[in-house]
Amino acid sequence: MDLFIGAILISVPLSLNLQEFSDTALGLYMPTEPLLFLGLLIFLFRSLKGWPVDKRLFTHPISIISLQPTTVPWLTTRNANCPMCKESFENDDEGDKKTS
Repeated sequence: MDLFIGAILISVPLSLNLQEFSDTALGLYMPTEPLLFLGLLIFLFRSLKGWPVDKRLFTHPISIISLQPTTVPWLTTRNANCPMCKESFENDDEGDKKTS
């Protein structure tokens, strides 16, 4: 696993955006993002199979800080009375594609 993380760290400065080389809307950085997704799948699979996950991971200050920008808008739109407020937050990415 250490070699896998090392490969991800080495590939970050060498990654290329596919959107610059073709007319696709897929803004995927190769090979960094597929490796990160594979790492996520390995972590989830191992944790579901009973591999011990350190509980300090979930209570670490950086983990809490990184979740805050996502949870605050999610909580405020879920409790909103206006249906357009909910829809505008859920479909925010689609609106960006229409204007560009």
